[in-house]
Amino acid sequence: MEIVVLAGVGLRMAFLREYSYSSVGVSLLLTAMTLHLLEGCVVSVSVGVTHGALLGVASPLQLVLLTLLQVPVHTATHHLVNNIIQAVDRGGSLSVHMFGAVFGVSACRALGGRRSATTTRLSASKTSQVAAFIGTMVMVVYLPEVWSWRSSGDDQHRAQINTLLATLAAAIVALPASSIAHTRRKFSMSDIQCGVMGGSVAVAAVADMMLEAYGALLLGAITSAICVLTRRRLAPMLQTRLGVADTAGVGVSHGLAGAMGGLAGVVMAASASDKGSYGVSVYEIFPPMAPKESTPELAEVVSYYVVPAGKGRSSGSQAAHQLAAILAVLVISVVSGVLAGLLLRLPLLENLTQDDLYSDHRFWQIPARQSSPCRAHTQVGPHTHSHPHDPAHATTHHKHQQIQSLAHNNNTGP
Repeated sequence: MEIVVLAGVGLRMAFLREYSYSSVGVSLLLTAMTLHLLEGCVVSVSVGVTHGALLGVASPLQLVLLTLLQVPVHTATHHLVNNIIQAVDRGGSLSVHMFGAVFGVSACRALGGRRSATTTRLSASKTSQVAAFIGTMVMVVYLPEVWSWRSSGDDQHRAQINTLLATLAAAIVALPASSIAHTRRKFSMSDIQCGVMGGSVAVAAVADMMLEAYGALLLGAITSAICVLTRRRLAPMLQTRLGVADTAGVGVSHGLAGAMGGLAGVVMAASASDKGSYGVSVYEIFPPMAPKESTPELAEVVSYYVVPAGKGRSSGSQAAHQLAAILAVLVISVVSGVLAGLLLRLPLLENLTQDDLYSDHRFWQIPARQSSPCRAHTQVGPHTHSHPHDPAHATTHHKHQQIQSLAHNNNTGP
């Protein structure tokens, strides 16, 4: 899990040309703050998703405070979904990804998503995009293990296979979807990352269910296509209308994809039965559907299969509870995110100015750029070439060596 959070999520946020230090460095800080807490590995993923929505628009101090506010709300939401509503969301599509994305986008809107004034700083270099793409590939490699860590036995194996199939299908569909969405029919690195992550996030909620191979492939492919097309067509319009920055686009790749995973959970719950492909193992996948305590039905099941007593829910009732969990996560994340964003606007929390947005310069020591030797020896005119033994040339050469030495010292890090 630590590799997914630090290497995967951290590198995925390092796509901005002038904000890569803050993306990686603050991710390390927030992860270190949350990993030692209760359910720390799960919380750190949600915090990393939230950080993606606020890249470049919040100071490190604001992000630290936001994390301290988010952790208890996330824990309470996780408890509500899994223990009170008793919806099945073992991979965290709803309580981790959707909550983190919507919470971050709402906080960004309340804080004041100031994107239009500094659009030139939102550009990415080839190096930063490759780093972000490597982070995505790290997550693709490790996500099958992550989504199955709450399961065991056959359920765990099924979760790993379904996650792998959905992620591969998402990767295959992301490229043509990106080309279709692009006005010049070209591929976009950001679109591909969004599609792959979307497919992986969506399958998390249903990875250990009887999704079948074709179901996992369809879920990954459909979610990937929807995420890419939404990111390219709908997201810019919503950002313009609502004034939300959402720098890393987590509202689509984690928020929308998490909601689609939740809807897939509704469908799977509605079709679950102890007389179908599940058999009595349906009571392990959906514990609330197990017969109530001290009932003849439970006694009959326990006689040949060990399951704890449940709520006696029907498949339709469990599907309704799955839908209620989606709505609960949406409402809680929006309200809590807005309140947290308003709190971050306090003057003592180092609010960023327009010149500080999407830039590392205020909080990080940036290495000095070394001047090119060719530029230092550029000839001004046809008769300005100085002889190597000329005193003026020696003085200029000595100054150039001093500049190079100073630049080298500034570029040296620990």
